[in-house]
Amino acid sequence: MLLLESSFSLFIGRFHPVFVHLPIGFLLLAMLMEFFNSKMRSQNMDAAILFALKLGAASTVIAAGMGWLLANEGGYNESHLFWHRWLGISVGVLSFIALAVKSDIIAIPEGVYKIGLLGMVGLLMATGHLGGNMTHGASYLTEYLPFGNSPIATAQKAFNNPDSLFVYQDLIHPMLEKRCFECHNQDKDNGGLQMQTAELLSKGGDGGPVLTNGKAIDSELFKRITKDPTSKKFMPTGGKMHLGFDEVKLIGWWIDEGATFDKPISEMSIPKDVKYILENKLNVSLTKKSYVETATVVPVANTVMENLTELGFSGSPLASGNNFLDIRYNKLGETPSASDLATLAQAKEQITWLNLANRNISDDMLTTIGTFTNLTRLQIQQNPITDKGIAALGNLKNLESLNLYGTEITDAALSTIEQLPNLEKLFLWQTKVTPEGVESLQSKLPKLKVELGTAMAKKL
Repeated sequence: MLLLESSFSLFIGRFHPVFVHLPIGFLLLAMLMEFFNSKMRSQNMDAAILFALKLGAASTVIAAGMGWLLANEGGYNESHLFWHRWLGISVGVLSFIALAVKSDIIAIPEGVYKIGLLGMVGLLMATGHLGGNMTHGASYLTEYLPFGNSPIATAQKAFNNPDSLFVYQDLIHPMLEKRCFECHNQDKDNGGLQMQTAELLSKGGDGGPVLTNGKAIDSELFKRITKDPTSKKFMPTGGKMHLGFDEVKLIGWWIDEGATFDKPISEMSIPKDVKYILENKLNVSLTKKSYVETATVVPVANTVMENLTELGFSGSPLASGNNFLDIRYNKLGETPSASDLATLAQAKEQITWLNLANRNISDDMLTTIGTFTNLTRLQIQQNPITDKGIAALGNLKNLESLNLYGTEITDAALSTIEQLPNLEKLFLWQTKVTPEGVESLQSKLPKLKVELGTAMAKKL
């Protein structure tokens, strides 16, 4: 009992990962030679198989003994440890039975013997898989599958699309996964701490929470990764590669910003030193991209475009290699009919700029326009549009520019405009919107630039 609790036993136990490869090699070799020898019936091969089984059986005892000692270090998932331990012992028992059969001590049919060898190797693989999960985490074997979403591919996708880059998911979590999950996962939770999900990381370990939101210097996680590497409390332990300066800096910044798990980088304050790391070390572009730069659509059907041309619409690609369209109605002094707009709706997926200025567009017509969810610029100025028509535009979440100059809208329409989170420019001169309404709107959409005309601008 004293031996199991001593530091020397743990020293011996840590050789388990080294010696455990011996029975894997010897027993797998013995099985392969046995099946290869089925037709040859070579006495020399029989002797080699017997020798391999002897080494395999002996090494199972050594590996299992070291594993038993290592388990006393603690921090392992009890259920997985139980199965890893007893499956390993089962492999050892089967290896000695196979050795006894090969040595003619036990007589059983050859078919049963071979099935036993297959079962022994199967258990051996299962035992090794459980051991790998306990050491490296359950996703260690599968996370880089060529057809899966590997961390590298996911991160690269996020870095190329900074508007959807989430700080924890795309930056912090991969760092922790690489350096910390080996000892803090569902199979091995040193200090009672698991880190593989936001909930578990927030919960903390045996000593309580490891994150102090808004104060990295007071967070146990940050303290551990910034201690002197010679300290027993320094993390990660055991000579594993520790976090680099840039990684530590980003984790500290994330905690200082509130340690949130669902916040995009666009909503966080980024100091100069962190910005340098993001842009120069991680190749993160912090320049906001427009919707049409990040979204893709299929080309509009030729027949649809031909029909629109006959009705008086003209269209052109927004950019080379981009299927988004800039559409305008060209019949001066005429108004597109409801059926014209229905035909236009056949291209609503591709239309991102739409100009229907001064075409006597009514509120009812805006019901159709409100379904064009890929719109980023809408010009409907100098039309008899009221608050009722604007209410139909609430689903245009990608809209960046909206021209309402010379319409009949009032402050009541602003409640709909408040629902457009990406709106950057709004043209309101010669409308019935008041200066007070504009001030209220800009307090809710601080990034919005409102063009008011000289008269209203002076009132503000």
